[in-house]
Amino acid sequence: YVLGHDAMKRMQSSNVLISGLRGLGVEIAKNVILGGVKSVTLHDQGVAEWKDLSSQ
Repeated sequence: YVLGHDAMKRMQSSNVLISGLRGLGVEIAKNVILGGVKSVTLHDQGVAEWKDLSSQ
């Protein structure tokens, strides 16, 4: 999967909101950040627990 030059320029100026940071949300956040977006805002109302350490 390859993005063209125009798509990459649009992505570089994009602001992204990711809501929910369980296992899948964390992976998505990582990939979006590595994709080169302008900014990422993370939203999660869950309380961090000891069991969450193994899923991150």
